[in-house]
Amino acid sequence: MKKPIKLATIEDDNNWQYLIKRIVEKDKIFKISLVCKCGDDFFDKYNLLHPVDFVLLDINLPCTPGLDVAGRIQKQFPKLPIVVFTSSKNSSDRKFFEYIGVNYFISKMRSIKLQEDLKTIFGLNNSKFIRRLMPIHDDHYKFIELVCKGKTNKEIADIFKISLKNVEYKQKTICDYYQLQNSKLAIVDFARSYDILC
Repeated sequence: MKKPIKLATIEDDNNWQYLIKRIVEKDKIFKISLVCKCGDDFFDKYNLLHPVDFVLLDINLPCTPGLDVAGRIQKQFPKLPIVVFTSSKNSSDRKFFEYIGVNYFISKMRSIKLQEDLKTIFGLNNSKFIRRLMPIHDDHYKFIELVCKGKTNKEIADIFKISLKNVEYKQKTICDYYQLQNSKLAIVDFARSYDILC
């Protein structure tokens, strides 16, 4: 049997730790080999002699905020992938993670799909939707936000100061990038199901 993919969780809430363990380990594809309540706990416990394959990181942590923990992990262990798993709806959090190059961002609203999302990240389930788990690009975010607010193409064109044709092109580009059907309805469903808007 293939060895499970090992992960460290950095999550301060016991209920979430329990739920993560139940969902992630159910098929023995993943194994939680390090459980940490905060970033300091992770840096005290993490041992390069017994490495993990990735870190599942919450943002709202005691002691050191998850944003700072991610930056420190990237500095000390640049090859260790980070998957953010959070209930935060703050767009600036997402932009910061994209800026520092964090690998993936999963909303806790998708907790039931957590194992499926992790399998997608590791290429284990032939899903084409890996881009849906990456932080949303800043320019994409604003467009998606406007679509969700029900803005017309003319209003979007005025806000971005572009032509109507360029609005259609931008929509198609975004839909192609996230592998969505080219429609505003698909964009709204995407935003809702992936909890990317406040």
